[in-house]
Amino acid sequence: MSESEAAKEALVAAITDHAYDQYCSRVEKVSRGDLVALVQQQLDDLDYDYRKKSFIHLAGIWWVYTIEDNRFVMVTCYGRSDWNVPHALHWARSQKDRLDFTKPLEV
Repeated sequence: MSESEAAKEALVAAITDHAYDQYCSRVEKVSRGDLVALVQQQLDDLDYDYRKKSFIHLAGIWWVYTIEDNRFVMVTCYGRSDWNVPHALHWARSQKDRLDFTKPLEV
């Protein structure tokens, strides 16, 4: 087993109440168990195209995460978007502005 496979197996998906509520309001309503299973499968499949600092774009959904012990904890869900959310947040802060994530993120 390679080192990356061992590391991947060691991390278990978890979702905070806050992230779960955001996912349900910004993406779709789903049971918590189904969402954890979905996120776990996506992590196992390495189904992301961005993972830097505390942001991950996992299967088209933007999340903020942390790693605690052997858990990959989704802390915040920004929703489905092709935007580079970390860049957009940085820009908004630099302009003393805010982004509205209650509406679909469209270009």
